[in-house]
Amino acid sequence: MFESLDNNRIMIIGAYKKLKSYYYYDKTALYNKMRLSTWEYPINDMNNRINDLANFMCSLETEVDSSYLSMLLKQISFIPFPKSFEEVADSAELLQNAVSTNKKLSKINFYIMAPVELLILDTIWTLMISKIAYDQACISSNVYANRIQTEQVFNSKSDLFRGIDFYSNRFFYPYFRQYSFWRDNAFKNIHNRYNCQQDSILISLDIKSYYYSVIFEFDHLLYYLKEDKRLNNIKQLTNVIKNIHVIYTAEMQKFRGNIPADCKKEQSALPMVCSVV
Repeated sequence: MFESLDNNRIMIIGAYKKLKSYYYYDKTALYNKMRLSTWEYPINDMNNRINDLANFMCSLETEVDSSYLSMLLKQISFIPFPKSFEEVADSAELLQNAVSTNKKLSKINFYIMAPVELLILDTIWTLMISKIAYDQACISSNVYANRIQTEQVFNSKSDLFRGIDFYSNRFFYPYFRQYSFWRDNAFKNIHNRYNCQQDSILISLDIKSYYYSVIFEFDHLLYYLKEDKRLNNIKQLTNVIKNIHVIYTAEMQKFRGNIPADCKKEQSALPMVCSVV
């Protein structure tokens, strides 16, 4: 799967373009944009990084370059972002220009901080896993958020390299667009039921701390993706992504009480990489 150095470079550059497109829509975590711009400069260093990563991908076919991988994995950390503050009593003044200080945090999100090389590998893996899921018709039409632009990114070829468009920057649909579709379709369905004289009720639910609460096992991919044989072709890459998730989860367990303390080594929470897609 990754034996061709030239193909690896195409995948890396293509995945990086998609990653930049992904972060383009993020209006809050500006540190990611800074990291990408730093990674690109100077241009000779960026080319060397791409070559090193391409050579590492070649090693996935035989014996994984553990020294290079360890160097990247050791750089995984997180950055805390305030999510909400405790409510304060309303002031008697209707209008005021004073800035509130010393507010107490009530919720914090922990966004993963990982080398750009690992983010690129994760993007390549996400594209390949999604391609398999697309071919196997595993993705429900009721899924709106974080949905890949399948019609533009994938084609009818089953090969995980030729079946993915690595030459464009198309990746996920913008979140705000998908949210609008979800909202509008919900009200449209209610309206249709009303026209048919059927009673209905709309309930909107949100899973509390979803990313931290979901404990995922990569071994379950075989089941979810109908034991697709192509999973074996990217087995070593999947192990790399699994290591990223496990390391991140171990860090989160130090600060998040809702991540089970008995979470097994092969299990992980879902890293948060961006607040808006």
